[in-house]
Amino acid sequence: GATGLTPGVAEALERAVEAVPTEASAQPLRAFRGARGAQEIRSGRRTLSLSPVATLTAYFDVAAAVRSTARLAAAVRDATDIEEANEALHGLGVRSELDLERAAAAEAGR
Repeated sequence: GATGLTPGVAEALERAVEAVPTEASAQPLRAFRGARGAQEIRSGRRTLSLSPVATLTAYFDVAAAVRSTARLAAAVRDATDIEEANEALHGLGVRSELDLERAAAAEAGR
């Protein structure tokens, strides 16, 4: 199933984004507030398209996904922390969202 952001959920998400600022988490808020079309992120290195669809949360059966095609989830299933999970993804040749956020923070700190 799926649900859209409500004003109350948007307020809670805003508080979370203020506490742990990430560009990815802020995008549904931007869409909720009316942002549409091509949007630059990652200091202009990436572009995404915002629409009302960005305000939706989709729900699915995780166990069924891991049993079938979710190789990334399977790779991190037994990780004991975020660093171990990130290294498991690196082992598959995947550059993670964590890697992108760390690079953006390092660039901002220069």
